[in-house]
Amino acid sequence: MDEERQNSDDDLDQLYDDKLYEEYIKQDAELSKRDLSNVENLDKAILSLSSAGLGLSLVFIKNCSKRN
Repeated sequence: MDEERQNSDDDLDQLYDDKLYEEYIKQDAELSKRDLSNVENLDKAILSLSSAGLGLSLVFIKNCSKRN
């Protein structure tokens, strides 16, 4: 009887472990998607800032060259 109870507990533990692993895989996939999205947004922000900096420097150079 104790052996049956032990087998039942082992089966429940295995089911619990399988469910935890599945949840872990889902969470990992979701975090990977979010990480990729964050990296893409950071790339866009850096590109926007660098474009604005280039535009401002060209305007500054243009205005300085008109004065001389």
